[in-house]
Amino acid sequence: MHWGDSYQWKPDSLFYETQLLRVQGTPKDEALRRVFGGPLAAYRVQQELAQPAAERRLADPQWVDYSYRFYARRWVVPALGAAAEPWLGVNALRAVSLAGYCLAGLLVYALLALRFSRWTSAVVALGTLALQPLRYWSLLPLTDSFGVAVEAGAMACALLALRGGRWRLALLAGAMLALAFTRDSTLVVVAGLAWVAASSMGRRTALPLAAAIAAALPAPLLFGAPARQLLAYTLNDFRPPADPSWGFIFSRYVPAAKSLVRGDVEYLGAHPYVAAFALGGLLALFVLRATPGDPAVPFMRASVLGAAGLIALAPNYTSMRLELPFVPIAAFGVALVLERLTPVAQWLLDGARGRPETG
Repeated sequence: MHWGDSYQWKPDSLFYETQLLRVQGTPKDEALRRVFGGPLAAYRVQQELAQPAAERRLADPQWVDYSYRFYARRWVVPALGAAAEPWLGVNALRAVSLAGYCLAGLLVYALLALRFSRWTSAVVALGTLALQPLRYWSLLPLTDSFGVAVEAGAMACALLALRGGRWRLALLAGAMLALAFTRDSTLVVVAGLAWVAASSMGRRTALPLAAAIAAALPAPLLFGAPARQLLAYTLNDFRPPADPSWGFIFSRYVPAAKSLVRGDVEYLGAHPYVAAFALGGLLALFVLRATPGDPAVPFMRASVLGAAGLIALAPNYTSMRLELPFVPIAAFGVALVLERLTPVAQWLLDGARGRPETG
């Protein structure tokens, strides 16, 4: 897919367009009516009208009203889209998504540059931008690319805050607040900070954790955090479940998880570069020895659990879209590998050139 290609608006994109209208002052019910009853949703709605009423989604106002709750906290990308809409019109959200892709490369570089050389950081950041899932989903009016970017920025701020300093805590709090209103990836950063704090039990590591949690709380407190309802909704084929109980969830969870794993394995098998980058980077985090006293690697290792927790809350195959929170973490692991290989490559290069004899 390229910028000039025609594309359909996915249900997620339609909800973000609704948020854009709300930023511009349109009441919620009117915004939903204008978007889901307008030209952006027309193609999908027309297709659904030929289906039985029980199978409709976008053409069903009750489905739209129920589903909106899962997008109600995501304001950053719609707000940026609202600012760009006077110039870009209907392409505003898509342009913000593409800007998020570019920003993701820059912020992954900033994250890596805190620990690695500029050369290593730049090479891995460019390698990150070459990942097919990140490229593909960035060309649609979605929040995923911006989520990767802000997550990488929040992780960089977390590593800075672990070094001490009030301004760094403030920077971390600002990044976490932005992330909480972009995607649900605050869990990734909190998991990393929690492990570092638990391992050292010191004030310097406890304060960043407290700042991160405090900054992440306003979004769910203001707009809710329906984790159980989201899980039941996902397992019910994205339809409002009649009984969103834990019993309902347990009865469907294992088949959905198996389907997700099978789909991801098939995707990685068909995309060897993505597989090498993601699996190689994550494996390197746990195989390569961490530098004593450096919290970066333990932080990243624990962040893997946070990213895995996000997937566990929505076991649904999406061609690696929901797995995008792993991208900054895998990039760090790839940088670890490159750092270890650079001296070897230099030694081989020196040997090939031949060294002048002395004596």
